[in-house]
Formats: sequence, C-alpha cells, structure tokens
Amino acid sequence: MKITKFPSLKENWLLFLLLLGILICFYLFLSQFLMEQNFYPSVDSQIPSRVLSDKLNGKGFLEADSFDIPLFLYYSYWIYPQWPSLFSIILSGIVFSFLILFVLANFKTRLVRICLPMVLIFSPSSLFVVTNQPLMALIIVFFSFTLYFLLEFYTTQRVFYLFMAAIIFGLQFYIQFQFFWLGILLILFFVVNYTKTGLILNYLITMLFPLLFFVLSWFFLVWIFEGDVGLLTREIFELDFQNGLKCLGDCFQENLKHRWPVMLLYLFILLRIGKYRTFFRSPLFITFISPFILIFILGSTGNKTTSSVFITLSLINLIILFPYLGPLINEKRNKIIIMLFLIFILVYDLFSFAVMRTGKEEDFFIALKEDFRDTQIEEYREVASQLEGFSSILTNESITFHVIYFYRGEGKIITDGSSIYRTTLANPSYFTDAFLYKKEEGKKKLDIERIADDYPKGHFESEHFVILKTKE
Repeated sequence: MKITKFPSLKENWLLFLLLLGILICFYLFLSQFLMEQNFYPSVDSQIPSRVLSDKLNGKGFLEADSFDIPLFLYYSYWIYPQWPSLFSIILSGIVFSFLILFVLANFKTRLVRICLPMVLIFSPSSLFVVTNQPLMALIIVFFSFTLYFLLEFYTTQRVFYLFMAAIIFGLQFYIQFQFFWLGILLILFFVVNYTKTGLILNYLITMLFPLLFFVLSWFFLVWIFEGDVGLLTREIFELDFQNGLKCLGDCFQENLKHRWPVMLLYLFILLRIGKYRTFFRSPLFITFISPFILIFILGSTGNKTTSSVFITLSLINLIILFPYLGPLINEKRNKIIIMLFLIFILVYDLFSFAVMRTGKEEDFFIALKEDFRDTQIEEYREVASQLEGFSSILTNESITFHVIYFYRGEGKIITDGSSIYRTTLANPSYFTDAFLYKKEEGKKKLDIERIADDYPKGHFESEHFVILKTKE
C-alpha cells in the first residue's frame, strides 16, 4: 500500500500561512455578512447564551455547573459567544490549508490538484457547514483526522500515528457526548485488519483508552460536583437505531437529489477498485464508507444532518483516501474523468442551493443574495440592544435566552441559575437596573405586577418581551 507524504510545514510555512490567512478572512467575512442579514449559525442558542452569562458574571466552567455541555464545545463559544462559528471557522481554515498542502504533496496530476481544493473550499455545502454549522464542522474535522492517522498507522506501523488517532478520537467526546458510540467503527477497523495478527487487543486498548478515560473522568467530575449523573448517562448511552436507519435511508431517498453527484463519484471509484478483492478486507473500505457510518451514528443520537454535512465530509474523506486509491484507479489515465466529476459536483451544488434546498440551507442561499428576513431575530436584537446600558439585569434565562444570545453589553446577568436569584426577586430594584421577561411567563410564575412596582422608570415592550427599568 502506498505511503502518503505528510506535508512539511517547515518547508511550506509561507504558503501555509498565506492560505490560512486567505481562508480565515474569507470565511469570517462571509459569516459576518450573513449575520448582518439576520442569518445566524444553526446552533442551540441556549448554550452560547449560558456561556455569555457565565463570562459576564465571572464564572468558570466548574462554577457554572455546565456538565451537560461538552467541555470543548463550551469553550469553543467562550471566545465570542455571539459569534458561535468563530472557533470552527479558525479551525476549519487551519485544516483546509493543511488539506491543500496534502493534495499538492500527494496528487500526481495538475488538473486534480487544482479542482479538488477549489471544490472543497468554494462549494456552497462547505461554506454552509463552516460558517453556519459549527458543531458539525468540528465533528467533521476531528473525525476525518482520526481516519487519516489510522490509515497512516496501518501503512507505516508507527505507534505515533496510532497515538495521534487515539487522542483526536477521544477528544470528540468533548464535542458531543454520543460520539462514545463511534468506537464501534474503530472496533470494526481493527477486527478487519488485526484479528489474525494477535495484536488486536493491544491496539484496541491503545485506541480506546483516551476515550474511556475522558468518559470516566467526566462522570467523576459530575459526581464530585453533585451534577445529574442520570441525565449524563442517558445522554451518552441512549441510542435510537430506528432514527439512525431513517437518517441513513434519507441519504438515498429524500435527499438523494442533492447528494447524487458525490455518490456517483463514489460509485465510479468503487467500480474501478472493486476488482481488487483485498480492498474489501482492508481499512480503505471501512474508511471509504465511513461517511455513511457517521450519518448513521449521528442519526441514532438524535442529530439530523443536512446534505451539506454529507457532501463536505465525503470530499474531505476522498482527499484523505485518494493517495491510496489513486494508483488503483490510475489517476493519470482518468484525470479528465475525475476533473469532470469534481466540476460537476461544484456546479450541481450551486444549482441545488439555488433551486432545491429547503430549511436553513435554502435560507443560506437567500441570505447570500441579501433577500433574507427573520422577524424573530430582528426582535431579539432590538430587545438585546435596549439592555446594553444597564450594569445588572434580572431574567429567567431558560426562557429569555434568545435575547441574551444577542446581548453585547458588559452588565452582569442574574438568572434562575444564580445563587442570589431568589433574593433578587424579593427586592429586584436593589440588585438590578433592569428586568427582562417574556410575556408568556405569566403572573403565576413571576408575580409581574409586584415586581413592576420596583421599576418606576417605565418599560420597553416588544411583541414577545418586556424590559422593566430603574433608570432611563
């Protein structure tokens, strides 16, 4: 099996920095442009709003009792909570720059060297994932590099690559708890390749140890700090295989119209190398079908993936695999066919976003044309702007987190999770300058009329929210 060339950053540091700067600036500009159109990343806004509250109140991760949020995901929002895709953009820029160097080092034909990076970087699917699906971008990056180092270990038998794969794979637990179950893929990888060598147990222990260590240490922390161990157990170990199969089936049925050019390229490669029977008993085959396995795992854990996730993951997967598969399909002889496939994937992806995509993907393309409008976000931003002049704000964050997510002031936020929340409710104007609540909360929950008497300077009211003030 061919050994790939690991791109030397020492020799190509100037090109790497140039690519990195261009990509990060491009993705940041695009993300900022979209947010100005009120099109915000596809995240659970309650998480970055909690991170923002913790940051403003001077709380660390342990003080905030945020064990229901994976550690790496929590701190990826810490830099700029109102811009949740910032960290994923920076990381994606680093990874894509590295992948371009990888293509230049390992691909033989100029046409493929040019076309493949262009499709990866500028396809609407990649742009959507990097700028608007930060969680999925992190998952794709970590998952892909785990596979890369596993393949390098298989070809070189250098323990360094196994160590790197194990660490990167284990860290995925801190992005999403349910990734514990992706260990099934690793077990398959080693069963296929090392059952007859007698080393399978050694390699599995080495590979799975970081993951098990991270899982057990997390349970220990939750137990020590009296968190909800039962909730964490359910979040990690509960799987819905029926939903996973449905999500995998959607790849071939409901969303096939978006993904079929990529799957056609996969089929072309499979037909070319299928004559080598050893391929189906090698790690290349498991890596080849890994995008489908990942979609199944994500679906089983309740994460609905978009066509953009599958397409982006598949392109990165092909880049990692191609140095191994290229000689098998004769890259030089088939360079025109491969180039036409890549160009067609890019053109069809543009057409798909312009005509056929729905939901957030459709809104993404509309926002690029500056035609997107979201009245809810406009309201959230307007209410949040009214809070910026206050030094302390009382609110029930579990209900008003949509507004907190857009807050850009520096005042402290006293929420239902704060130790002085109940004390503040007894004498709110003494502790705070403003009180934010949602109209649907009702008098039974917060005794709005009594609290309103403590804020004599009037109020601001939108369609769904009210701000009571102690000062103008």
